[in-house]
Amino acid sequence: MADLPTRPELFENARACIDEVRSALSAARDWLRSDWQLLGTPLTKEAGQARVAILESIGEAKDLIDAMKRTAASMKRRSTALRARGRNARRPRCLVRRAAR
Repeated sequence: MADLPTRPELFENARACIDEVRSALSAARDWLRSDWQLLGTPLTKEAGQARVAILESIGEAKDLIDAMKRTAASMKRRSTALRARGRNARRPRCLVRRAAR
């Protein structure tokens, strides 16, 4: 039976997927910033406005993605610390005494 991922691994895997989304947005941004003049005609006013709106939205989305990455990294660190503490924790004295009775 395969081992299930730990919580830190879950957060790391989620962060890796978030990185892929951010990279895809960067690729989309690069396409939109490509040299449009090579196509032989300038952008129409409507297409130019759409391009600007999309680029702004990509910037906003990347800011949100960065916040998600920080949260995932924080939760990974916290889960790792809790797991380490749980491994090394001793039972509280009140529970030890009850178990001895």
